[in-house]
Amino acid sequence: MKHLTRMTAVASLALLAASAQAQGPGGGGFQPSPQMMAKFQAWQKWRDSHKNVVALQQTLGGLQEMEQDPRTRLNKTQARTVLAVIGKWRSRPVMSDAQARQVDQQITAPLTTAQIKKIVTASAGRRGGFGGGRPGGGGPGGGGPGGGFGGGRPGGGGPGGGRPGGFNPAAFPDPRDYNPLNPNSLPFERMRPRAAQRLAELTTELKQAK
Repeated sequence: MKHLTRMTAVASLALLAASAQAQGPGGGGFQPSPQMMAKFQAWQKWRDSHKNVVALQQTLGGLQEMEQDPRTRLNKTQARTVLAVIGKWRSRPVMSDAQARQVDQQITAPLTTAQIKKIVTASAGRRGGFGGGRPGGGGPGGGGPGGGFGGGRPGGGGPGGGRPGGFNPAAFPDPRDYNPLNPNSLPFERMRPRAAQRLAELTTELKQAK
C-alpha cells in the first residue's frame, strides 16, 4: 500500500506540473484562451477525483519500462498475473476510480521492491503514462486524462496538437470516465491507435516472459 500511495503522489505531482506548463510562462508565450482554460480546468478536476485511474495509467507505463530492463523484467508467473488482469478488463468500456485502485493492486501485488521502484521512477520521468507525452496540457501520453496507453498532445491528439493554431477547443472532449486498459474507450480519439499499439506490444512482451 505504501508503494501505491507513493505512486499516486508522483502521478498527481506530474499532472499538476504538466498543466502548469501547458498554460505557458507567466511573462508571455502561449496563453490559453478562456475556453481552453475551462477545458483544462475541467480535466484537472476530473483527475483530482480519479487519482487511482491516474496511478493505474502510470503503473501501465512503468510496466513497459520494466520490460526493457533485464533486471526488472517480469518473470513468467508475474506476467501471467498481469495478463489475466488485462484480459479481464480489455473490452470493458468504463473503469471507475475504485475499480482502478483494485486493478492497480492486482497488477502490483506480485512485483518486487525493485520493480515497484522502477515504476515510480518511470512515472516521474515520463509524466504521461504508457506512451509518454505530457498529460493535462500536453498529454495516453494521455492528454486530458493524464496518461495511459496513448501519446501526443490534447486537442490534436498527436504531437503538436495542443500548440497555438493547432488546438480546436470545440474538438477537445469534455471529461468522462473511460477504461485505461481499453484504448477504444479513450476520450481522445486520435490517441486510440497509439494506445492500442502500446497495449499490443506490452501483451506480446508479457507472453514471452520466461
